[in-house]
Amino acid sequence: FENSDPHIGEFEFYYPTKSGQFQLMKAGYAQPFELRPYAHKNFVFDLPTDTIAKTFYVRVTSKNHNPFIFKINSID
Repeated sequence: FENSDPHIGEFEFYYPTKSGQFQLMKAGYAQPFELRPYAHKNFVFDLPTDTIAKTFYVRVTSKNHNPFIFKINSID
C-alpha cells in the first residue's frame, strides 16, 4: 500500500491483526525517516497476501492541502 504524497505531516495506517485488533504504523514528514518500513520518499506499507477480505484505516493530519493518491503495488 503506497501513498504518493510525501507532504503529509502525520500518516497513520491501521491494519487488522490475527487477533482481530488493529496495529498502527506511522509515517509522515514529522516522523523520523528511519522509522519507515521502507526507505522511500512515499509512505509504503505491507499488505497481507491472503485472499481474505480485510478492512484497513488511514488517518491523515496535515497543514497542507493533500490529494489522496493511494496505490497498491507489488514489492518489485
